[in-house]
Amino acid sequence: MIKLFVSLLLLSICINSSYGFSYPEEGAYVGINSNFISILTNEFTSLFQNQINSFQVPDISGSVGSDKYDFSSISQSVQLSGFYYTQTGSGQYQIGFQSITFSIHTDFKACVHKMVDGKQIDLCEHGNVKINSQATISSTSNVNVVFDTSSPSLTCLSTTINVPSNGINYEVDCTSRICDKTHDIRDKIEQDFIPQVQTSVTTAINGMISKYETFFTTLKPLNILFKGNELFVNSEGYLIQSNISSASLTPTLLYAINGGVVVKNSNGQYIYPSQSPNTLPSYIAVEQFSSDVSVVLTPFFFESLVDAGLDIMLPFEITEEMVPPSSPIHLNTSDPFFNQTAPGLTAKYPNSLISVSLNSPAPPTVSLNQTGIFIRTAISADFYVESLNTKEFSVVFSFGIELTPTLKQVSNGFNISATLDTIDVYSALVSFSSVGDVDTTGFIQLIQLIQGFIQVPMVTIQNPLTTFSITSLSFSDNNQYIQILLNLSKDMLSQIKIN
Repeated sequence: MIKLFVSLLLLSICINSSYGFSYPEEGAYVGINSNFISILTNEFTSLFQNQINSFQVPDISGSVGSDKYDFSSISQSVQLSGFYYTQTGSGQYQIGFQSITFSIHTDFKACVHKMVDGKQIDLCEHGNVKINSQATISSTSNVNVVFDTSSPSLTCLSTTINVPSNGINYEVDCTSRICDKTHDIRDKIEQDFIPQVQTSVTTAINGMISKYETFFTTLKPLNILFKGNELFVNSEGYLIQSNISSASLTPTLLYAINGGVVVKNSNGQYIYPSQSPNTLPSYIAVEQFSSDVSVVLTPFFFESLVDAGLDIMLPFEITEEMVPPSSPIHLNTSDPFFNQTAPGLTAKYPNSLISVSLNSPAPPTVSLNQTGIFIRTAISADFYVESLNTKEFSVVFSFGIELTPTLKQVSNGFNISATLDTIDVYSALVSFSSVGDVDTTGFIQLIQLIQGFIQVPMVTIQNPLTTFSITSLSFSDNNQYIQILLNLSKDMLSQIKIN
């Protein structure tokens, strides 16, 4: 009988955490709208309630001292409404139902083992038990959620069934000729019912939510594989209750994640970004949206993505065999370009092949605005005479890259790709030379040559709510953030299952 109420709060596996009433600087923010959550939890509550009421509760047997009891033919009717969640502190929140009404009917058999006339016999009595709610009962579970480490955890600390005075009626009717234990049975049920329900529900919630910890893996694949390296996004972070819809039973939720791009190299090592998030979008950008889901990406996501790409691609060597025949510049010391920019190189090593080794001396920076994505970075180019493998001079280029992002829905997610618009060279400084003066004014042509080797990777981001298919997708460039708005199919609600 008590086991039936283990189910009452399992709806709370729809865990929603909080981080105070503000959000930290992160690389990405995934928001789920209050209205969508309300539709989801209403459907889920109805499904859950039907499952409880159709559940065949097995017979229960036990003993207290020499007394034995059996409860059989258990039936129940439960009504749930007003599922809610609210934050109570950093990583702490309460979840439950505002209203629970129920009735439980069961037959019982209670036997006392006694010595009668020198014989050991069982004196048994039969009857039925009715437990009914007589007032509005609510439930509250206190749950801690930790997603800001590499080992996420979900823990239900306690459950309270809030029962007003005389809120539950306990009836025990005996149908036997002897009814010595009827009063004791009623007192025992009334004494133990709520405490056992609270303990059982807490245990059951922990058993259920432990299965969901694996869903919050801290590294999500970006489906980019290059030269044996794989890219992931760091999804450590916080689930936050929005202030905008705080009056709702199911306020808008924000999943603020680190959003840094992590490289898993061919040796299986994970390389994390050297940068840290340093942009905090306005609450309007992050919290005030009418679509079902919002994804906000800040410059840190793109900075770490570019940095990861540079880590994978560099150092990179360009040789004459890689230069198209139509190129205005060829990697030969006697080429007119090198004859003009580094005459000492031509004089010292005439008609010799050159190789260029590219490296990244510093992390890139990224800014976002209404026109697209702007990357500022530096590349160090070391010029070698191939036959001797000697470095003759080095030039550090500081330049900006402007990209136009595009969005495309694929399967149950979307791709973010970009078109390379322009490369502007801000400076080209000689950092080393063994061949005398090097004129850097013509190196913009070399940057144009390098541009042909730059590939902008395409990033695939999966739908955060994989149960629901995407019905519409929109995209906007803003000041220091990009926002992607998704609407999801409500037809999938009928496919929700409770495990």
